[in-house]
Order: sequence, then structure tokens, then C-alpha cells
Amino acid sequence: MIGDEFKYAGKHLATSQKSVKDTLLLIEGVKEHFEMYYGFFYKFDREQTINFGRKDFEIYSKHFEIKKNLSEESKSIAHHFMMISKFLLALAEIRIEMEFS
Repeated sequence: MIGDEFKYAGKHLATSQKSVKDTLLLIEGVKEHFEMYYGFFYKFDREQTINFGRKDFEIYSKHFEIKKNLSEESKSIAHHFMMISKFLLALAEIRIEMEFS
């Protein structure tokens, strides 16, 4: 599902006729979020999972902060990256359960 969201975002970026630079901060945040998940998936660390949760809240807040000023194309791209963030959170919950089960 994460791969599909990347595919959809890429399709929007490839066909976009307008600048979508206003979504770069959100995209960079999701990239960091993904890297955090990748790190603690292979080497579980309680502190990293806490930071992951904080980063999720930060991305969620940033999304709604910038959403009101985005063009329709940018909103669509931002939506795909928000979905990636939410899927990562669901995967993180599963990874945490694996650690403590």
C-alpha cells in the first residue's frame, strides 16, 4: 500500500503542470519518518519508537497547517504522503507488538 501511494504521488508529480514546491517540507518529513521506521524495524529501540510517534504528530500537524494554502495539485500530493505516514504508523504499531508479544 505504501508503494502504491508512492506510485500515485509520482504520477501526480509527473503530470503536474504547476509547481508543488509548497509540499517539500511535508515530503521531507515523511522521508525522515520512513527512515526512522526502517531503522527500528531491524534494530528495535524504545527511544526511537517514541521519537517516531513524535515525528508522526509533527507531520500530521504540518499537513493541516499548510493544507489551507495549497493548490489542488499540491493537496493531492500532500494527501498521498499523509497516507504513507499513516501506513508507517500502522506498521510501527505492528513492530512494537512483535517486540513485546
